[in-house]
Amino acid sequence: MLRIQNCNIFGFQTGVLFRPLAVAKLFIENTTISENDTGITIVPAPFGMSPTGRGGADVSVNKIRVQNNTAGILVDGGFGHIKMAMQDSEVSGNTKNGIHAKTTNHPVRVTADRIMSVNNDVGILSEGARARVTLNYSMITGNRANLAKISRGALESYKTNSIDDDTPGETGLLIVPIH
Repeated sequence: MLRIQNCNIFGFQTGVLFRPLAVAKLFIENTTISENDTGITIVPAPFGMSPTGRGGADVSVNKIRVQNNTAGILVDGGFGHIKMAMQDSEVSGNTKNGIHAKTTNHPVRVTADRIMSVNNDVGILSEGARARVTLNYSMITGNRANLAKISRGALESYKTNSIDDDTPGETGLLIVPIH
């Protein structure tokens, strides 16, 4: 388990790199992560590096700010499952994606409750058939593209969010409401 609280992390290639060799927990609270190449990267270790044969991550972030990085948060399930709960947080001013949930093999589940994703290139990107981002009481605005999904990634909403319209002409995005 790794716990990061009440920190300012800035000026690194990756502000927080969480690469567990087995199923592990990450908690980040009351922390600002800024001016890095990537703010947070969560990617379990590849098969063969892990003594158990598989890594995984259970992640909880609360009251964090991921600001002015090249990329904000990358949640990559290529080598293990990831569940991330994000609450009362801000992802802003990143020149690439604010939040990027991606996978080729293992499930990636990101639940974002009362977050702001503003002034990034892409506010939230879901990539891969087993990647799912669920939004609740969140604000997604001011991004070049507020929401995007590729390779059958899923975006879900409890219909309690403030999401500005994307650039006119953007197509292919379907928000699936949760009942």
